[in-house]
Amino acid sequence: MEGNSSKLARFWLLSILAFSLSLSIVFIFPSSISLSALLRGDLSSEELLIFWSLRLPRFLLAFFVGAGLSVAGVIFQASFRNPLASPYTLGVSGGAAFGAAFALQLFSMNWLGHSSFGLSGCALLGAALSMGVLFAGLSFSASLVSESMLLV
Repeated sequence: MEGNSSKLARFWLLSILAFSLSLSIVFIFPSSISLSALLRGDLSSEELLIFWSLRLPRFLLAFFVGAGLSVAGVIFQASFRNPLASPYTLGVSGGAAFGAAFALQLFSMNWLGHSSFGLSGCALLGAALSMGVLFAGLSFSASLVSESMLLV
């Protein structure tokens, strides 16, 4: 039992360390915006603009994309009952890359091509489209079992 508790303690320690490192990106470099100055309201309008329109949205996007990727990995591993399964197995990563590249080419002069949220959204749509094509193809030819999905 002690082995499990030490693994759990190690997991929480690494999780807290990773979260604090990712949070420090919001408050450190290249401008000296401190958390105490932000909470007191002692920041100039330029520093507030940098924090609210650049740093915080990028931090939140990176945090939620990372959380989504970890959940997607767990879903792939659980559905295929294979600890080595990944989004590359079924071409979901390729679909996401295609969606992002499509957005960059088609919407390069639009707000969508310059927005990290728009680019991530198009990548998500590309990944969902590739999974939809896979499920549609399998529903016509075979039952949806993990072995047939891996072979396609």
